[in-house]
Amino acid sequence: MFFPERTATVPKQVQDRREDGRKRIPGFVGAVIAFNGPDGTAHRFPIIELSVGGGSFELPARIRGLEAGAPCSGGTICVGEIEIKVNLEIRHVTRGEGTLYECGAQIFPATDEDRNEMAALISRLYSVPA
Repeated sequence: MFFPERTATVPKQVQDRREDGRKRIPGFVGAVIAFNGPDGTAHRFPIIELSVGGGSFELPARIRGLEAGAPCSGGTICVGEIEIKVNLEIRHVTRGEGTLYECGAQIFPATDEDRNEMAALISRLYSVPA
């Protein structure tokens, strides 16, 4: 079987995907994420950044169970009247400003419709002044 040569070079767009793809969301937009934690506890937090594949949200304190690799189900991203069903996997929890923490997560839209709605939402958020 023949395999074409693979190149070790990664296109700049792929290399910078995370930095270029995330959109910081101003607080006045009122974007929140609600989900069930690994232990079934319902959570709701303000979203800080969002991209098609992930995002981060603000935690008032460190929360038991929200650790790297933890799956969280039954999520909803809410911005105004828009509700997008998602599941997520926690990627990191880091110290934020003051007593706050920032939680990064990979986001998995529940359906193709949710994925399309998320892409449209992010596109609209790019036009919101910071």
